[in-house]
Amino acid sequence: MELRSHTPYAALSWLVICFALLILVPPASTQSSFAFLQPLPTPVQCQTYAFAWTSGGTPPYNLIVSVSGNWGRAYGINGLEGQGVPWMIPVPAGYAVSFELFDNASHVATAGPLTIQSSDDTSCLSSGAPTSSSPKSTITSPVPTTSSPTKAPLTDPATSVPPTSEVPSSQPPAPSVGDFLENPGCVGMRRDAQSARQHPGRTGIRVKRSRRSPHHQDAPSEIETQSRDRDTEGNISVGER
Repeated sequence: MELRSHTPYAALSWLVICFALLILVPPASTQSSFAFLQPLPTPVQCQTYAFAWTSGGTPPYNLIVSVSGNWGRAYGINGLEGQGVPWMIPVPAGYAVSFELFDNASHVATAGPLTIQSSDDTSCLSSGAPTSSSPKSTITSPVPTTSSPTKAPLTDPATSVPPTSEVPSSQPPAPSVGDFLENPGCVGMRRDAQSARQHPGRTGIRVKRSRRSPHHQDAPSEIETQSRDRDTEGNISVGER
């Protein structure tokens, strides 16, 4: 019996065919076996909209209605067992709605968007709902009212004179030469003061005192006074040297 040998090209061709089938055929879980019935009815403001779809899905179904623009909300109906459901459209005219229908096997059918038409019925609209798809809002900021502060009167610094207060002097005036001349207790001061007037360059005054009793031998015969300092007013300060 003769055996046939298979070339490597035949095995490679089989791999290419299998790979192509995997790409072209999607998994069963992503296939949609149902869809919305066409044509879709036109949605009208505050009117009942009748949803309907084909069979093939696994109930229960969940319906989601999304509203475009700045509506800011979506509507959902869960646990649907049949193939259709009515829904009152509580959205004003001008907005667009899109529909998504999910079954229990995670299959999905989509439709839309469809623009809602206007009607005279506004009973389904809430009081705070916008009335069009592009509402215009005006924001006004209150202007604060502030009272201007009262300005103090201006004074000229050249004419305004600050108040002055007299501070009493706590130091007694320095004694003058006349005080020493009129004081009888200062022995020999009159003569020395006259000499100081005649000779202003002298730096000191010798004051002679009377000798005490001969019994007191330890008493000094005379005392030299400290040199005097003449200040700017001509006063003389005298102290013991």
